[in-house]
Amino acid sequence: MSNKYDGRELVVMTGNTTQTMVRVAGSRNCAVTVNGEMRELVQQNGNTRLKAGRYGWQITANGLYTVGNSADLVRAALSRTKLYVGAEVGAETWTGRGLITQLELSGRVKGKVEYNLTIQGSGELDTGGGE
Repeated sequence: MSNKYDGRELVVMTGNTTQTMVRVAGSRNCAVTVNGEMRELVQQNGNTRLKAGRYGWQITANGLYTVGNSADLVRAALSRTKLYVGAEVGAETWTGRGLITQLELSGRVKGKVEYNLTIQGSGELDTGGGE
């Protein structure tokens, strides 16, 4: 099972606690993907049934722009540091922590650097309205 939602804005933050978080990047083009797995259970009588198992999530962004120091994103990717992320989905803000699994930087002479980013969720994705 996979549901894909288009977000209007992705916010990437660094920091150890909500009090020290610093916004480092944002995007107007992102997608949140939530994948769930089903587990097959065998009952004593030999019948089987399906039960909801674990779920995972990831956020991808194209055309990411940095708000602060763009080196923070590269450092987080290389050091495998978990980032706080938030994405607007409809009227809600979904938040969580995750690791950068792909970071692409490209640019032209006298042009702005563009970033493409994939963050794999580590833990739950909070859909309760944000932090």
